[in-house]
Amino acid sequence: MTERVTLFRADLFTESNIGTVVQRTDLIQQLKILQANTPGMSFSNPGCFRIEFPVENISWLIDKISVLLVKAVDFYNNEDSVFNNIKKTPNAKIVCWANINAPGSRNTFHTHKEDDFSGVLYLQGTNCGDLRFPNPSNILGDCGKTSPFMRDFSFAPHDGDLVLWPSWLPHEVEPNLSDRERINLAFNIRIKA
Repeated sequence: MTERVTLFRADLFTESNIGTVVQRTDLIQQLKILQANTPGMSFSNPGCFRIEFPVENISWLIDKISVLLVKAVDFYNNEDSVFNNIKKTPNAKIVCWANINAPGSRNTFHTHKEDDFSGVLYLQGTNCGDLRFPNPSNILGDCGKTSPFMRDFSFAPHDGDLVLWPSWLPHEVEPNLSDRERINLAFNIRIKA
């Protein structure tokens, strides 16, 4: 009898066209005012203005993140025997911040290992640098090119895309080669017992 056991698994959960153009434009305007009037966080990548999440009128976004989280939890409940004790409607703490990346800037390779899920809503993301996930199992890049799941994965975001992934997954944002700023709202989710 053949059995299949998943050794490692990390999936992206995505939705497009989150928020109306008016809602996304309102958030961009709030962030641009903050950028002009506050110093931002001291720990950031060169060319990136980062600020904790002091924006208003985002219940629509928190609702969308919560729906995507329920989908991810439901999926991993079936895939991971340790994770399957998480309630299907998890009690979660969502911590958000905003990034404004100037043309030419990037966000370096990192994880959010203290949390359960991480994600981002792209307010301006089209052609502003892919979200790249180097394969942690093939970090040296020396495994067989045709072996299953040995490749890196890149997600080319568009304005309004919402993306969620397990926080342990290493990722980076490639250089913004466009002439417009990449503006996003990033978040970490910790599921509470």
